[in-house]
Amino acid sequence: MRVATRERVLSWAVPPSGAAVSLPCREPEAVDVVHVDTIAATVWVEDEAESATYSSFFDRTARLSLAPKDSLRLIENISEDMH
Repeated sequence: MRVATRERVLSWAVPPSGAAVSLPCREPEAVDVVHVDTIAATVWVEDEAESATYSSFFDRTARLSLAPKDSLRLIENISEDMH
């Protein structure tokens, strides 16, 4: 799984189902929009409940993910073990 964050635009990929990007709105009453790319289609999620589901998924994934430095160390160790 790949997770990237840049200025509150959140992106994650879950192979093979596709990738999703959360585009948060700055206005308090506005709903965050989620852009989802799948093998078969591109979907824009604008429904508040569905958007919240994606946000919850991302939050859980981010909490369970390694820190960037630890991820790099893990990848380097795996690479070394492969050679």
